[in-house]
Amino acid sequence: MSSTHAKTTMKTLRGLDTRIVGNKQQPLAINYRLHSVDKEWKIYDLVIEHISVVNNYRSQFDRIIARSSSAELLGR
Repeated sequence: MSSTHAKTTMKTLRGLDTRIVGNKQQPLAINYRLHSVDKEWKIYDLVIEHISVVNNYRSQFDRIIARSSSAELLGR
């Protein structure tokens, strides 16, 4: 990775750690992953209790494609 790319990535990617606290439940950790697009921050992933929503969907899609086809995935 070039140093220019690393600087660009640091300027355009961020994470925001939050915790949701209920009265009788353990706090729920949520990390919002953000990317800067045209000077606006956009959420591109949520990590809930160390589980990425994007990676979870990617795994599901990979299983469907491995068992059948991309057409099957798009047909769902």
